[in-house]
Amino acid sequence: MPNTSATGGYLVGVGNPAVLSDAALQNFFHDWFVGISGLQAQYVRPRWQPEPPNIPDIAIDWMAFGVTEKKYFGMPAVIHHASSGGFPNGYDELIRQQSLKIMASIYGPNADQTTEMLANGMYIAQNLELLTLNNIGLVECGEPIVAPELIKEQWYYRVDLPIWLNRSIVIDYAVENILTASGTINNGIFTETFNN
Repeated sequence: MPNTSATGGYLVGVGNPAVLSDAALQNFFHDWFVGISGLQAQYVRPRWQPEPPNIPDIAIDWMAFGVTEKKYFGMPAVIHHASSGGFPNGYDELIRQQSLKIMASIYGPNADQTTEMLANGMYIAQNLELLTLNNIGLVECGEPIVAPELIKEQWYYRVDLPIWLNRSIVIDYAVENILTASGTINNGIFTETFNN
């Protein structure tokens, strides 16, 4: 059983809902990019896979994406709640804002068209619904950068598209309610002793 503030020791947080990270975050963005770009699912790929798949033929439109930057904004908010179903004796809710930069690299003879579909489709409310449901918001889709790449002695046409997103990370910690306390408060002017 995990520690609580009553047992002492370190507290491990529980995502509320579970924080998307690692493979789950890649799968989430994969599905979002497939839906907006019009590319087939097998041609939208996370970067830096442990066993990279073969690079598609030069005549095939495809995309690679990956989170290249993460940044937290200031201090998180910590709010105490008296109780919930999972924490009947109270809990602290930590809310932290994080910025993510994703670099999408689009390859193929129709890379410009695919880039436009992706860059414009991100601003349609229905296409943002999946993000909103997961506490993620689109900040900006940056300027496309044409960056052809030499692969197997052939120049593959490539367009890089930077995308910035913000998300709220919510984590609950088992910090229980204070039921009783005793002590002395001294602020330099007067002293107060209490037992509660």
